[in-house]
Amino acid sequence: MKKIVVFYDSADLAVARKVADEIKATGFSSWLANDDSKVDWHSEVEELVTSDTCAGAVVIWSESSKSNLVVRDEAKEVTNAIKPLLGLLLDGTSKAPFGLRDGPRHRLEVGLNGTVHGELRQKLNTIFGEAGPKERALILNKKKLFAPEMILSVSSFETQIEPDATLSLLSHVRPPAVLVSAYDLLRPKPLSLRSAIKPKITNIAAIESLRETGSLVFLDSGNYEAMQYKDSSWKKGTKHLLEAHKLVDVDLAFTHDSFPKETSLVKVSVQQRIDEISEEYARDQSLIDCAVAPIVHAPRLLGGQYCYDRLPEICCGVVRAIAPPMIAVAERELGDGLMERICTVAKIRKALVDQGSETLLHVLGTGNPITMAFLSLAGADFFDGLEWCRTAIDGKSWRLYHFQQWDLFASQTGLITSAEVATLIKNQNGSTPWFIKVAFHNMAFFMQASKEIQTAHKNDLYERLFSDKDLWVEYKLAIERLRRA
Repeated sequence: MKKIVVFYDSADLAVARKVADEIKATGFSSWLANDDSKVDWHSEVEELVTSDTCAGAVVIWSESSKSNLVVRDEAKEVTNAIKPLLGLLLDGTSKAPFGLRDGPRHRLEVGLNGTVHGELRQKLNTIFGEAGPKERALILNKKKLFAPEMILSVSSFETQIEPDATLSLLSHVRPPAVLVSAYDLLRPKPLSLRSAIKPKITNIAAIESLRETGSLVFLDSGNYEAMQYKDSSWKKGTKHLLEAHKLVDVDLAFTHDSFPKETSLVKVSVQQRIDEISEEYARDQSLIDCAVAPIVHAPRLLGGQYCYDRLPEICCGVVRAIAPPMIAVAERELGDGLMERICTVAKIRKALVDQGSETLLHVLGTGNPITMAFLSLAGADFFDGLEWCRTAIDGKSWRLYHFQQWDLFASQTGLITSAEVATLIKNQNGSTPWFIKVAFHNMAFFMQASKEIQTAHKNDLYERLFSDKDLWVEYKLAIERLRRA
């Protein structure tokens, strides 16, 4: 979301905050030096006014601000950066300081109750244009999935509850979206005892119920489970999506992707990756009658490292070639460490925006709410992962713990917004098994975390979000990395 910076003398702080409210009402976010969260606002404003996130600035000219050298210097920084500068003339102030009288002006009238008048919102829209990115959502079969959002995944591999039981539990909470695996739907003849003891998905009725009650259902290629079970034959079955789709209707399927072979850096071909991904998309789109999203894998170097710096170019090439509604990338292929992955997502998003594309970006394997929040800040839209059915979440801080440590957070049931789920967890008559209570706890708090991130994203409240989660230092580090990305 684009920011409009507000410059003012400290004597006019109350008015500046009212102006900031008017700015937010237009869809922009505002920046004031006196916000409690600012650590070093001098250096921050210097970086901000030259960044792509800054739409420009307004400066409140009063008799005190006109003689404030800092305010005048700040205003000059904006004009030097060739950004719009709107001068707001407060009450009896007749003109801006000498040297800063060019550009748009607006007389700011303050009412007795502190409100600002004079059609300020209309003036802001005239000077700064549209607020920035529109509301992002995936619309399929008359259902809308707003971004950012976490998709609760279902899998048979190393989860605490079997897939059929998981689907039954999900029908109680009706999440915005779920993801099921083609491998678990079609489980081939067991290759080992390890896979033989894991039941496949047979609870088709639960999937149909989820779709009927408004949940989007995504179908995954099944390559994750096949890899974990060491089933090398699965990747050769290029019609598995068709076979799975015959069993159950879904809203979207990810492509039956292939992993690129390892190669040296000099032999990495961006165009080859674009062609391979486009061919997979065309093949699967011809097989099934639902929406399809391609999985974009980064080139792999000798030794197994991912050449993630080529992902922005590859993603843009795929979007140009096939114009899909959404593309997916694997979190593990975005770089080493969270900060590097934040930068890669930001570069993908910027590259797409620069070529005029609003294609949605899904990150595979991101099941940690903290990671989801950071990657949504960088420009990702949707996420899926299995942490919700493998760990226990602290609903307040979003830290994840071992599944067996849920007792430490059982007292948080009162914070669950769903009365139905809270009642099931509180049940003391033994009809709700302990592990089911953990699952309901996780479902509730992962979904609530997703809504908190949506609110922060929509209203540009990431600073408050990360501060509330005791992640203020990490947020500042992420912002610094994003500015350099």
